[in-house]
Amino acid sequence: MIGRLASALIAAIAALGLAQEVHAATSWQENTNSAARLHLASVGGELVAGLEVRLEPGWKTYWRSAGSTGLPPVIDVEGSENVVAAELSYPAPERFVAFGIAALGYADEVTFPLAVERADPSRGGRLTLAADLLVCGTVCIPERYQFDVAFP
Repeated sequence: MIGRLASALIAAIAALGLAQEVHAATSWQENTNSAARLHLASVGGELVAGLEVRLEPGWKTYWRSAGSTGLPPVIDVEGSENVVAAELSYPAPERFVAFGIAALGYADEVTFPLAVERADPSRGGRLTLAADLLVCGTVCIPERYQFDVAFP
């Protein structure tokens, strides 16, 4: 549901004329128990993104404070052009039990907002993003997603 909200938010920004340019989401990248895609928009001169993650039934991923059973998502923008940094935000998590221990995270789907800081906002560039998530069901599996998206 949160992933659909992110898509709807980007569409609403475009419809209201707040976005200078909206980039369609990347194609879904499929992994063993999850899939992800990247949304990107330019809003009022700011570059914003959303990492949308779908999880198979029974699988979960973790919040920024993963507890003793998991690891939080980690992103890396090394190799990007005209990008100084990207900060990952975390939507409100849900509580679940993993391996008999209470944890905080997400089931079904989640979109992690990203604030992208450019070196020169008047120039275009390329966002090269690697995202590492720990996805857990009856076992935990580290999964990596890599995206490369040009922006004006």
